[in-house]
Amino acid sequence: MKTLIVAGLLASFFLCGCVAPKAAAVKRPAVSFVPAGGGEKRKESVSYDFGSVREGDIREHAFLIQNEGKKKLTIIGTVASCGCTSASVRKNTLAPGEETFLDVKFDSKGYSGATTQFVYVNTDDVDNPALKFIIKAVVVPR
Repeated sequence: MKTLIVAGLLASFFLCGCVAPKAAAVKRPAVSFVPAGGGEKRKESVSYDFGSVREGDIREHAFLIQNEGKKKLTIIGTVASCGCTSASVRKNTLAPGEETFLDVKFDSKGYSGATTQFVYVNTDDVDNPALKFIIKAVVVPR
């Protein structure tokens, strides 16, 4: 009986290993990022540098998000990497071609020197479930 089981397992490993995997279809992400000031659309994470910021100041930036997919896109929520950064989207459901803003606020209180923070936007897009945005600043003393 053991020989039959082992032979069956070996045969299934052999057969599974000989089947060529199907080539994955190249899927276009449903979301593109357009810098709020305009400019070229980007398919990668978006970063914004506040430059020099006095300790205790609050800085804000808006990233434009556009649904370039063919289906409705739902933004489930946002998550910031620390309590000094908050983020919210103005609209949670985007039809194809529709846009919204991601508003990010950075509070420099208690920071000094260079800092980098992250904001993640969670979506229902199976190919792009989490979008990563980066903000940077150099915090200087008052």
